[in-house]
Amino acid sequence: SFSCTASGFALVLALGMMSFLLLITLAITSLVRLEFLTSGAGTAHLLSKQNARLGVMVALGNLQRHAALDQRVTARADILGPGQYAEPCRYWTGVWDASSGAVAEPVWLVSGDDPDPSVGPGERLIELVPAGGASPAVSVAQEVIGSLSAEEGTFAYYVSDESIKASIGGARKAVVQFDNAEYKNQRRATEYQVPFGADLEVLIDGKEFDLDDVELASSLARVRTLEDLRLLQDSNGATLVNNSRQLGELFHHLAPLSFGVLENPVTGGLRTNLSDRTYRDGFLANDGLMDFLEPKTSGMPIDSGRINARQFSGKPVHSPRPLLTEVVLYVGLFHTQSDSNLRIRYHAEAEFVNPYSVPLQFPMDQDSRYNRGLVLYFENLPTVTVSAPSAPTITENLNQFASYGVSDPRRFISSWFDISSFNKRNQPELLPGETYRVIEPNPSTQKRGLARDFGLFGWSGISQPKAFENVSIRATHSPRGVSIVAVPYERSGDMRRRDPIFRIDGLQFDDFQIIKKYNSGPNPFSRSTSSSYVQEDYLFAYHFRIKSDESALNSMRDVLTAVDLRDSNVNFSRQATDIEGSKIELADLLDPAYSDPSYIIQDPVNLFSMLDQSMDLTQRSHKDDYRMMLLYDVPQEAVLSVGQLSNLHLYRRSPRSIGNPWGGDYNEAFDRYYFSPKKVSIDGLAYRENVALSGLSESPLIASADDATDELIANAFNINSTSEIAWQAVLSSPVLTPEALDENLRGRADVTRPATFFRLPHYQAGEDEFFVSTTRLSEPDNFFKQGIRTLHGEVGDAQIRELSGHIVKALEQRGEPFPNLKTFVNSGILRNAIVSVGTGDTGTTEINEDLMEFSNLHLIQSDIMTKLAPSAVVRADTFRIRASGSVVDPATGKSGNPVFCEALVQRLPQRLGNADPMQTANTVGSGRRFEVIDFDWIESDV
Repeated sequence: SFSCTASGFALVLALGMMSFLLLITLAITSLVRLEFLTSGAGTAHLLSKQNARLGVMVALGNLQRHAALDQRVTARADILGPGQYAEPCRYWTGVWDASSGAVAEPVWLVSGDDPDPSVGPGERLIELVPAGGASPAVSVAQEVIGSLSAEEGTFAYYVSDESIKASIGGARKAVVQFDNAEYKNQRRATEYQVPFGADLEVLIDGKEFDLDDVELASSLARVRTLEDLRLLQDSNGATLVNNSRQLGELFHHLAPLSFGVLENPVTGGLRTNLSDRTYRDGFLANDGLMDFLEPKTSGMPIDSGRINARQFSGKPVHSPRPLLTEVVLYVGLFHTQSDSNLRIRYHAEAEFVNPYSVPLQFPMDQDSRYNRGLVLYFENLPTVTVSAPSAPTITENLNQFASYGVSDPRRFISSWFDISSFNKRNQPELLPGETYRVIEPNPSTQKRGLARDFGLFGWSGISQPKAFENVSIRATHSPRGVSIVAVPYERSGDMRRRDPIFRIDGLQFDDFQIIKKYNSGPNPFSRSTSSSYVQEDYLFAYHFRIKSDESALNSMRDVLTAVDLRDSNVNFSRQATDIEGSKIELADLLDPAYSDPSYIIQDPVNLFSMLDQSMDLTQRSHKDDYRMMLLYDVPQEAVLSVGQLSNLHLYRRSPRSIGNPWGGDYNEAFDRYYFSPKKVSIDGLAYRENVALSGLSESPLIASADDATDELIANAFNINSTSEIAWQAVLSSPVLTPEALDENLRGRADVTRPATFFRLPHYQAGEDEFFVSTTRLSEPDNFFKQGIRTLHGEVGDAQIRELSGHIVKALEQRGEPFPNLKTFVNSGILRNAIVSVGTGDTGTTEINEDLMEFSNLHLIQSDIMTKLAPSAVVRADTFRIRASGSVVDPATGKSGNPVFCEALVQRLPQRLGNADPMQTANTVGSGRRFEVIDFDWIESDV
C-alpha cells in the first residue's frame, strides 16, 4: 500500500510542475507579445517622425529652389482677391518670379501634386494649422511615401511667410540699449526714424504693456516660437497668451521674429549702405546727397550761385537758401521845382523764410552800424516815359539810369537788407522756420526812400509848367517779365556779377499809364524839394507773394508739391506738373494776381497781410511768438532710414518726391539703399547704431557700401501683407515723445505714444512744441509748427483700423503682390487709403479733416513710408514650416495618428558656392543659403 501512495503523490507533483511550467511559458509568451506590440508602436511613431522630418526637408528644398533667388516676392493666397481661392487655402504662401519687373505665375509652398488654391487642396487633406477665431484652418494635401499599391506612410507641409505678420521681437533690443536716463534724447532721436517694434496692444487684445520694461523687451527679443509666448508675462505680471486657442488666433498675424535680407528687388543683389560717405553712383548717391546726410549741429550757411540745371536736373542738391515769400517795390516819380529835375524814389520791403529745421546763417559784412546780410536788385523793369504839356518828353530805362556811370551801383534799382538777429557767434541768422520781414530803407527813419535822377536832363527853364495840367507816366514792360535777384552783400564791386542766392523770374505785369496833376490835388507830381516826398506819395508798386493765405485750407497744395521753392531760380512764366500729373501755370501760385502794378499800392490789405500763413507775427523776429514755417527737415544726427530722404532736394523735381506717388523712378531709393552707421562714441555715450538691423557677425566700426552682406533687417515687414491686424500693429508702432503742450501728465516728461508719424523727425527729436488735441491741430499757427502727427485715442484707433482695412482691400483688388517697393510707393495705395478713411458710412473722422492741405499736420503717404521704410520688404526671408508625418500599419493598411513638427528657417545674404553676395542670385546653384534656426515637435492643437 505504501508504494501505491507514493506513486500517486509523484503523479500529482509532476502534474503541478507541468502546470507551473505552462504558466511560465504563457507569461513569457504574453510578455514577448506585449513587448513586440510596444516595439511596433514605437517604431511606427519613430517612422512618423521621420516622415514629418521628410516634409520639412522637402519644404526646405522647395524654398531653396524657388525662394532662395533674388527678385522673388512672396504673399498669401488671399492677395489674389475674393473668390480666387478656397478657404482652406487662404493662407498658403506663394512665390512669384519678379525678375522681369512684373510678377509671373506663383509657385505654392505646400505639399500636394501641383497645388492650386483656386481649386482647393484636393484629396487626403490634413489640417496643419487648426482654425483660430475668424481664421479658417490651413489644409493641404498629404503626399504618399511608397507607391499607391504599397503605401508606407504620408507627409505634408505648409510654409508660412513670417514677414506677412507683425514681428514682436524685432528692434526690441533698442529699449534695452537705451535703458538709461542719459540716453532718453538719443533714444527719441533714433526712434523717430526707426520704430522699436510693433504695437503689442493691437496684437494681444486686452493687455496693457509698459514698453519701457527692459525685462519684457529682452524676453520678447528671445522668443522663437509661439509656444515661447506662454512663458512671457506683461508688465503687470499677467501672462501674455492664456491658452492654445489664443495662440491659434495669433498664428497668422503675429510672428515671434522676422529677419529680412537687404535685397534690391529691382535689380537683384543687395542694397547699398549709404552710411558709407565715400560711395557714389549714377542714381542718387552724389556729393549733394552726402552733403545733405551730414549732421548739422550748429546751423547751415546759406549757399549762393546758380545750380547747373543740365548737370543736376533730378539729382540731389544740398544748397540751403531762404525762401523769398513776399516782396514789394514801391516806386514814385516827381518833379523838383527847386532845380527843375525829374526824380524817382523807391524803397523795397521783403519777407523771407528759413524753411529748415536748423538755423540759416547769413554772410556778414559789417558796414558802419549795419549788418547787411543780402541785397535785392531788380531786372527787366519797364521803360518809363514822362510827358506833360509845354515840357519835354523824358524816357528812362529803370534798369540803367542814364545819368549814372556803368560801375555806379545807383545805375539800377536795388536795396540792401539789414539782418539784425544774431547767434552766439554774433553772426546774422534765421531760426528754424522763422519768417523775417525787412524794410529798407526803414520808413520810420527814411520815409522818402532812395532817390535817383530820372533822365539825362530835366525840365530846364520850365520850373513852372502850365499850372494844373496833367502829367502822363507810361510804363512799357519787357515780355520776359520782372526779375528779383538776391545776392550776398559786399561793400564794393558790381553786385550783378555776384553769385545769386536766388532769382525770381517771369513776373508778368501789363503796361500802364498814370495821369497825375502837376501842382494840385493829392500827391501832386510837383515837389518844392526832394525831402518833401514820403511813403504815401509813391505812385505804383511791383508786388510778388507766394500764395499762402491760411483762409483756404487747400491754398498751399501746389506751392508745396508742384515746385520746389528751394530752387535757386524759379521762373513763374513757366509751367509745372502738379501731383496729379496735370500742367499748372506757376503764375497761379502767386497771390494777389495783379498784372497792373499801378493798382497794387491802392490795395494795401494784400501787402504783408497778417492773414498770410507765412507772415510773421513780428518784424525782425527772434521773438517767442514768431510763427514757424518748418517745411524741410535736415539731419541733425546720423540718418538711419531711407524714409528721411523725403526731405531731400531733387533739383527741378517736385518737393517730397521720395515716398510719394509723384516720385516716379526716384522711389527706387527704397529698393536700392539702406543706412547702417556704426556705433560711435559721443560725449562718452555709445550711440548711432541702427537698431532696425541685426549683424550676423562682429562688424567693423567704419560703414562700408557692401555691409548688407553681413546684416539683416531685424523686423522685416512684407508690404504685400493681407493681415489687417498686422498692418494695424505696424502702423501703430509706439515711440517715445515729450509731453504735448496740451497734455497734463503730472510731471511725466516722456510718453510712449502709439500711431505717431513724423514729417520732421530730426527737428522734432529735440523739440516739444506739438499738440495732440483736434482743437489745437486745427489752429493755423500750428499747421507748420510741428513735425509730429499722432493718431491715437478712440478716434485715432478707429482711423488706424480703417486705414489698415483700406490698404488690405486695395492689395486684394490688385490681385497680385507688388514686385518692389518703388511700384508699391508709386501706386499711391497708402495715399488713397489715407483719403478713404472716414468717407464711407463708418462713423470714422477723416484723417485730415479741417487741416491745411500738405501742412506738417496733414498726413501724407511719405509720412507713413517714413515709419515703414526701415522694415519694408516685398518678400519673406524668414519662413515657418509646419509639417506632418504618418505611417501605414502593414497588417491593417490603416494610417496611424500623424506627428507634427515645426521648423523656423532663415534666408541669409550668403550664396551657395561662395558666390559674391552683393551680386544677383539668379540661379538655383548660386542662390542665397537657407539655415534652420529652430526645430520643435508640436501638439496637434497649436
